[in-house]
Amino acid sequence: MCLKKMMVMLLLVSQLIPMCWASKLIRITNFVGIDTKILLACTSDDVETEAKYLPPLASFEFKASSTKNIRCNTRSGTHYYSFEIFNARRSQFEENCWVFKSSGPCLCDCTNAKCTYNEECYEWETHRNLS
Repeated sequence: MCLKKMMVMLLLVSQLIPMCWASKLIRITNFVGIDTKILLACTSDDVETEAKYLPPLASFEFKASSTKNIRCNTRSGTHYYSFEIFNARRSQFEENCWVFKSSGPCLCDCTNAKCTYNEECYEWETHRNLS
């Protein structure tokens, strides 16, 4: 009887695991400056986005369906920035909207129309002046 219960529990858990790591939207918007375009690329062990130029206020989005951490690198003029935008702490919403500011990235739930992108902000993990 114990073996039968254990098999049922394993079956239930195997069905729940994919639901916990369902595909999540990541959207990044350029808020660096009104006249500043950025070059953006994001990578992990199983995600690699093509490098894209984002003009001011433009957005780029992709789906993250893994449990891996995703790091985005961006360049603006002579400044290089890097930040891990997707990990256990920073993948809390089904739709994760980020704005990249010169001071650092800020996160909101894309479905929250009242978000001001000022509550959950971080400092860049890497910031170098390339000049």
